[in-house]
Amino acid sequence: MNLNQLDLNQLLTLDALLTEKSVSKTAKRLYLSQSAISHSLKKLQDVFQDKLLFTSDGRRMVLTPLGLELEKPVHDVLQQIRKIIAAKAQFDPAVTRQTISISVSDYFIMLFMPELIRRMREEAPNVKLNVMQVDHNHLVELEEGETDLVILPEGYFQNNYPKELLFKETYSCIAWSKNPKIGNSISTEQYFNSKHAVTQFRYVKHIDLILKERGLTRDVGVAVPMFSSLAYVIVGTDLIATVQTGVAKLLAKSLPLKVMPLPFEVQPILEHMIYHPSQEFNQANVWFRELLKSVAANF
Repeated sequence: MNLNQLDLNQLLTLDALLTEKSVSKTAKRLYLSQSAISHSLKKLQDVFQDKLLFTSDGRRMVLTPLGLELEKPVHDVLQQIRKIIAAKAQFDPAVTRQTISISVSDYFIMLFMPELIRRMREEAPNVKLNVMQVDHNHLVELEEGETDLVILPEGYFQNNYPKELLFKETYSCIAWSKNPKIGNSISTEQYFNSKHAVTQFRYVKHIDLILKERGLTRDVGVAVPMFSSLAYVIVGTDLIATVQTGVAKLLAKSLPLKVMPLPFEVQPILEHMIYHPSQEFNQANVWFRELLKSVAANF
């Protein structure tokens, strides 16, 4: 056995293999191909002169006695290395000068940006925040480093990048306060007999996915590019719109709107922060993610 042949990347792979007990799950966890993990496993087997894990019944993989013996020590060693690296790379938001780029919807900007900016001015006065409108290129932007963080609802991203739940939201229906067809509440029949104003994305909207599963569709009269536009479109008309409850309440403070619960049950929206694997332990990114969670917790 020649441990000089091991490097940190191989230890990471070994830890993942011993934990996941699966080449495919390890590949997904480390964002690598299965062939790359299989190649690494062969190298590790040569170093330790042991299979480490093997297929016992044609499908399920189990650890060898040596693999079982290595499982906890390898994991503990990596945890210690992570702590040492984190300690060496302390990030001080009070003095740092850098730019953090995020891709978000105008919904996030309306609801969270004022408090986020206030907190940033207090904690990190020299950090510049670059805010971009999220679009269908968000994965490319993350991969190429054009953005550090993307905020999207569950179901709008199809990748296995690291993600963290930021907050939960519900939907409400909004209408002009003098809409002649709708009172202070709306029935299912009124909802589907009304013309709707909707946001126009390349993504399939969460509410439309839910309705499609039930064999239902909305009768769209107007499509606009941003959530903030919906209220201005429906004022003075008989159009209705379905928006996030936080946005609905915020817009109703300055516009003649009535906010009503949807006449049917809809699962909450789960908004996530998504970031590139290379940013998982980046101290600036970690600090900003914690700041976002702190701001979101107050809403």
